[in-house]
Amino acid sequence: MMRYWTTIGSRTYELTVEGEGPSPAVTVDGEPCDIDYYEVARDAIYSLILDGNSAELWVRRDERGGYVVFVAGHTLAVSVEDERRRRIRELKGGAGEGEQAAAEVKAPMPAMVLDVLVAPGDEVAEGQGLCVVEAMKMENLMRAPRGGVVKEVKIEKGRGVSLGDVLVVIE
Repeated sequence: MMRYWTTIGSRTYELTVEGEGPSPAVTVDGEPCDIDYYEVARDAIYSLILDGNSAELWVRRDERGGYVVFVAGHTLAVSVEDERRRRIRELKGGAGEGEQAAAEVKAPMPAMVLDVLVAPGDEVAEGQGLCVVEAMKMENLMRAPRGGVVKEVKIEKGRGVSLGDVLVVIE
């Protein structure tokens, strides 16, 4: 059995995972979850069924060792800590707690910018819309992975972006 602490936005979840493969036994904060997943594209796209709900996720590593997950029009900054890393951080006195690096919202795929909803200096809440992009004939509202102040807007309405391009930076 492995234990992980997963932080999404300002909330941390404790996960336990028993078994391997596409259907491990998983609990979240002590509650069992029915999970099944399939890797659609190596290290990038996953099909996930969680408690009977289906979703497609685009996942990539960020520069701080966490993950950026794009699902159902939402961009999530996700950090995962296993037991060993958690213990090391605790022994160091929680170094880095309270200090958040800038969050970069990046394009999950090549897209066209349809609208920019924020400007530098704007205060944003977690989940607030930042811009609208169109990819594969679908409009996607890119949301703030956490609250903060918009430091940079690196896109313009009507311009194309490539996979991984930084759209908005939040401090």
